Amino acid sequence: IFILASTEVTRVFRSFDKLINAVKNDKNEKPDCFFIISGKEKSGKSSALSVLAKYSKINDFYTFNSSYYISSIDLRQYVNSKVNYDGTVSYVDRCILADCLFIDELGDEGASDFFMEKLTYILRNRIAHKKPTFIATEMELGKLKDFYKRFPPLIKNIDKFKFVQIGGKA
Repeated sequence: IFILASTEVTRVFRSFDKLINAVKNDKNEKPDCFFIISGKEKSGKSSALSVLAKYSKINDFYTFNSSYYISSIDLRQYVNSKVNYDGTVSYVDRCILADCLFIDELGDEGASDFFMEKLTYILRNRIAHKKPTFIATEMELGKLKDFYKRFPPLIKNIDKFKFVQIGGKA
């Protein structure tokens, strides 16, 4: 059994509340649900992401039947090894097909050109089909763009996401 300390619980719920409020506020601005959640290590961003991944309905606007949560490190490993999710569906397709996608630890995966190409393909498809996508990273937006600067198509897709800072600057 995993027991969270009260400060940990408070931090996670504050992060989760901020993320949920951003989703609600975003609906009034545009119909899409694409977020990059940034925060320092131990800020609660990953915990908030995993709690949100367990919901089938974020609010009155966003409902989904399937969600998929994966770290960018695992995604890179699966993409590079060309392993299938269930023997028939690739991990790239699994990321595209899920009603709601959660990618954790973006920027920690050691970005190869092949991985960045696949990540761009995933994000471009999700954006085109308006499928909610949440990405967590320890990087600030400028650092994230700088990290992926050698791959402009990925930056173009990242620019379509709303950036939410949790727990102060990353």
